[in-house]
Amino acid sequence: MPSIFPGSVLQHGGVPTGGGRYEGMWGAKTHYVDFDNGAVGHNVGATSSSPKNAVKHLQDAIDHCNAWDVIYVRPRNPAAGSGEGGGANYITPVSTSNWTVPYTKYGLSIIGAAPGNGRNAAQLTHLRGGAVTTAAPVMCVTSCWNNFENLAFHSGASLESQLQLKRTATVTDRAYGNSVTNCTFRFGAGLIANHLQGCIHIESSSYDKILNCTFCAAPVGVMIRTSVGSVQHLQIIGCEFQGTAAEITCDIASPGGTLTNLCVKECTFGHAVPALVSIVPLVRYIYIGAASTGLVSDCQTGAVDPTIADNMTLNGVLYSNIWGDGVGPFVDA
Repeated sequence: MPSIFPGSVLQHGGVPTGGGRYEGMWGAKTHYVDFDNGAVGHNVGATSSSPKNAVKHLQDAIDHCNAWDVIYVRPRNPAAGSGEGGGANYITPVSTSNWTVPYTKYGLSIIGAAPGNGRNAAQLTHLRGGAVTTAAPVMCVTSCWNNFENLAFHSGASLESQLQLKRTATVTDRAYGNSVTNCTFRFGAGLIANHLQGCIHIESSSYDKILNCTFCAAPVGVMIRTSVGSVQHLQIIGCEFQGTAAEITCDIASPGGTLTNLCVKECTFGHAVPALVSIVPLVRYIYIGAASTGLVSDCQTGAVDPTIADNMTLNGVLYSNIWGDGVGPFVDA
């Protein structure tokens, strides 16, 4: 069956699963990244305009994009004897810097062109941070309305987040309205020393959506911080938080600052109450540190104590129909 996606992506490594046609806005273009077979840079004749003219490096494609463009990233060819996402299956940055999506590149869709999704990490496009970059996120986004889909993020050497959606005091850094769909986030042993980050670090960005993602053995899954402005209308829906209690400090954390209209719905916290005491000893499934508004609903946890107070600190956020270890729904202490 022919692909409905631009450039017959079905014939070159798979199609995205998040739905819809991704031709983009009027005048937008589609770009292709192929780490195994693509050319290095646009200055050697690679235009990234078709799978046959793909570029090798994702940052080259991002830099070449205009607003609203689409980037398909082909998964790497599996290496002999390598496991899920392992060895030569990783796509890595071109230099000692990790990937960035600057404010001028708003509205991009960066899509792993593999048939998997967040529940099937083996068939995702795997991105791993640089081997020596410790003080920067694997991918830092300071623009708005971007879409990230069918990607598996790994830390590399980074001690910070794997995906950072960041608004700063700089007027042009304006991250908001981004969506992360069908992605997996995984930590390596001993990494993420700075638990103030988390797999996804939302820094004063609003109207973001995290949908159907999987977090594997993450000390902090989603970290929400409000250093230069409040976070509003954040949706975390259909996500799965895996691991053991000893590996996890907090699945969704907001240590301070006001959240407005937070929505956490239909998530599975597939472990006992977090027990990893770190530099941020939150030890909760969800920790909301300042009076906020929103709703946590229709979730399942591995807790055996049927009280919210023993495993979540919601601080003004309402809850409904939360079950733990087959017992529930939870009630107030």
